[in-house]
Amino acid sequence: MLRQLLSCFLAFGFLVCTAQSFTESFGAAYDAERDRWLITDGIQIKQMSGDGLGEVTKFGDFGSQGIEIIGEHAYAIWNGEEIRVFDLASETLVSSYTVPGAAFLGGLASNDNGKLYAGDLFNHTIFEIDFSDMENPSTQFLATGLVNTPAGLYFDQDKNKLLITTWSDNAAILGLDMDDLIMEVIIETEFKDFNGIVKHNSGKYFVSCTEPPQVIVYSDDFESIDEIIENPAMDGPLDLGYDAVNDRLAIPDYDTVLVYSIIGLDTDDITLEEYNINVSPNPITDNEDLTIDWPIDSKASLHMISTTGQIIYANDEVALNTEMPYTLRLSDLQLSAGIYWLKIQDDKGNNIHKQLIKN
Repeated sequence: MLRQLLSCFLAFGFLVCTAQSFTESFGAAYDAERDRWLITDGIQIKQMSGDGLGEVTKFGDFGSQGIEIIGEHAYAIWNGEEIRVFDLASETLVSSYTVPGAAFLGGLASNDNGKLYAGDLFNHTIFEIDFSDMENPSTQFLATGLVNTPAGLYFDQDKNKLLITTWSDNAAILGLDMDDLIMEVIIETEFKDFNGIVKHNSGKYFVSCTEPPQVIVYSDDFESIDEIIENPAMDGPLDLGYDAVNDRLAIPDYDTVLVYSIIGLDTDDITLEEYNINVSPNPITDNEDLTIDWPIDSKASLHMISTTGQIIYANDEVALNTEMPYTLRLSDLQLSAGIYWLKIQDDKGNNIHKQLIKN
């Protein structure tokens, strides 16, 4: 088994990451009682410890897409049409249910009352499934005819909304109000194909993206991107899992599952200035140039993107040195008022992100 221990500084804190080898990992769910992750992996459900270390072992057969834990049961999609229910203590199959009208189910979510939600990638439909009677589950349609393909689901108890990520060239996040079943577009972006979505203890949202392969951290109102998590091991992060007890994020990515231990997201942001890297001014204006003081001589790529993912500026051949700050002429960019994301990655392995505000 591949075991890697990685660490990096990000704008919100410190991350420690472990990685394990899989075959076709898709979904992750955390079993708090036993401090383990359950991962759908091709035709099996596998399990590994909460910290991502140790051996990966088999939990059960036939789990290929989304997975969700409610109480003492794990619910996993198999073959796009069937939901299989496993007892967590005995690791045995206790129920199997073919969802009427389903063509290819992908993501799963659940509410505090134990109801399950599933998105159909082919029929563009959202189902509600009630397993309160394991022998006779019931299903109802919550939404049909979605314009974009529903991918990941997350039930936001605080807002009483089902959040839905979508596959498209302009990936969006939808919100289904559970009081009146009215669907709204919360945010539409220029990223391609969103997958999983989970909510952090701080109220921020983690959203996995296929292109570019990364996990985006959105503010609690989706008005801004607060962080971008990248890793060379990421090829296309899929359905996310979150451990709210120990503040850990699991990222299935086909042949790899990354587990991040998150430290610092609930505290004040760590600024670039604390690492002797200064980006000024901030807020920015058209009348001033942006200057970047870098502590070491290196070559770097510099990108500026909007909160919707639009690339505003890109230069992959920036020469940074300690003698003279790098200058970016903002007047040439004709920026509208709003929030922008500055990303700098140099040839020494330093990867820094900075949020800029344009008044």
